[in-house]
Amino acid sequence: MNAEVRRGTGSSGTDGGARGTVWLVVFGLGGLLPYAFLAYLSQRFVFGQGHTERPIVQVVVLLSAAWVAWIAACYVVRRSIPPVQSGTDGVQRELWPLTVVFLFACLYRLVLIPSRPIQEADLYRYLWDGRLVLAGVNPYRYTPAEIAERLTVAYERQQRGLPVHLDQDDQRLAETLGEHHVYNRRLFWLALAHHGGMPTTYPPMAQAVFAFVAWLCPDISPVEERTTVLKAVLVCFDLATLLVLLNILHHFRLPLSWSVVYAWCPLVLKEVANSGHVDSVAVFFCVLAWWCGLRQRWGWAGLTWALAVLTKAYPLALLPILLAWMGATGGRWAYLRFFGVAVPVLLGVVALALPTNSQHTPFTGILIFLREWEMNDALFHATRRGVEWLLPEDWRERITTWPYWPRRLPRDTPDEIAHLTAWAALGGGLFASQIRRYGVLPVSPGFVFAYGLHAWAYLVVSCWLAWRTLRQVQATIGLADQCDRLLHSQRAWFTTTFSSLAWFFLLLPTGNPWYFLWALPWLIWAQRFAWYLLPGLLAQYYLYFWFVYHYPEGGAGVLATGLPGYRFFHEVWVWVEYGPFFACWLIEVWYRRKRTN
Repeated sequence: MNAEVRRGTGSSGTDGGARGTVWLVVFGLGGLLPYAFLAYLSQRFVFGQGHTERPIVQVVVLLSAAWVAWIAACYVVRRSIPPVQSGTDGVQRELWPLTVVFLFACLYRLVLIPSRPIQEADLYRYLWDGRLVLAGVNPYRYTPAEIAERLTVAYERQQRGLPVHLDQDDQRLAETLGEHHVYNRRLFWLALAHHGGMPTTYPPMAQAVFAFVAWLCPDISPVEERTTVLKAVLVCFDLATLLVLLNILHHFRLPLSWSVVYAWCPLVLKEVANSGHVDSVAVFFCVLAWWCGLRQRWGWAGLTWALAVLTKAYPLALLPILLAWMGATGGRWAYLRFFGVAVPVLLGVVALALPTNSQHTPFTGILIFLREWEMNDALFHATRRGVEWLLPEDWRERITTWPYWPRRLPRDTPDEIAHLTAWAALGGGLFASQIRRYGVLPVSPGFVFAYGLHAWAYLVVSCWLAWRTLRQVQATIGLADQCDRLLHSQRAWFTTTFSSLAWFFLLLPTGNPWYFLWALPWLIWAQRFAWYLLPGLLAQYYLYFWFVYHYPEGGAGVLATGLPGYRFFHEVWVWVEYGPFFACWLIEVWYRRKRTN
């Protein structure tokens, strides 16, 4: 799946384009069936009910079938659809494949938007946060558990005839959860049941989207209707990303039908149209920032990049690539325009989002998530186990015993230890003397050290990718056609962006499938088939829940391993999930080097 234009391969001309369009329709229809069955099966996924009866295995099989149809469509457009040409005939040949791609992309999403979320509950917290914002309550001030406690105490005092003192936020909460607001109360209990003691992890721009959805849905709207509206709004951002990608492809003189790589990707469809993840908003702003960078509009790029960070923090990981790209194309004036807009927007919005009279900040939930969550990871899991095996025995004896999985920080952890852990996790600062002087680690030392090692590893990888791309750009200086030289250098930055985000995902301790959405718009410029294999393999993440439901802790172990379901998935099955990708990637690297030599 090389990103370079293959003008001389496969079928060409009108006949080749027509055959490619016909096959595109065939594979589009082939992909429609799995999504239709997926929407049908979703009705059996009721939150908190019938765990062992959920058709999780069937869902994974359907997603795998959709992946086969998608990969076949990607092959067709790469081999059979002609590149962009001038003139009426060229426009017509480009029009029909693009029409097929866009129509099926919309049809897939329309099928999945009304479906029930499959093994997903984050969107209930989205809706609750939005309802808080609409009621005038800062969502960073209270967790759902704190709200329940405050209102319960006030109710008990009222029942005993004692005076009740409610501040303005308490009054707004009591009104929002009044007896006549049945659906608001149900939404609150859904949010409370899903990490209700956790401060919200979603930045201010995401909260604005949640509030907009809450504004669209009156208090009398059932929760199911609200989730449908939320997913429809997130799909609008998803389709807007597709439109920006079409502009980028046109800029690079690539076939617009190559957008099928993003438009029909089953991972995008499952995690946005069905699960309703807010990552689609951040992805849109991030892709828009890269489009502005192509046009040398670095001020607008800074604004859209800041909005992406304010939706999901992952674009911060792209700073090494951005700095190198701006330095190569715009110099210091690009830096001034980009950061002159991005920094004030970031600081201003965060300052406005700070809650008053609260122990929480907009960063509290994110920091807790970073220092506590480990899920569906392969490389990080291997690094952590290796570090734990290498650590001296006396370190282990000084560490408080924690449950094997998952690792959680006690809520009464001293602030200085919590801050130290967050600093070590975010910056990778693994200074044993600083950690050891507190006498005890809030999480396992293997987790902290693995976090730090991976932070440094990503920093090295991203800087190396930026340096390699700068060398590639310098190598194009000798090209005679200045326009071709510019396009070649810009394309190199898009390839580097994908590589950076893809390895960022693989190095994370939390490998939630929807995190790979961050890299998918740039998958068009990926140069190895292994990266196209990964979205299909990530569907196996949902088998974690099947193992947990059918092999709970304390019961019979999985097969001959004797391990409970959650341990079997993270110790064994995660390598079934990621193993084919790493094998394919290594084979491709070896084969390319062999051909080069």
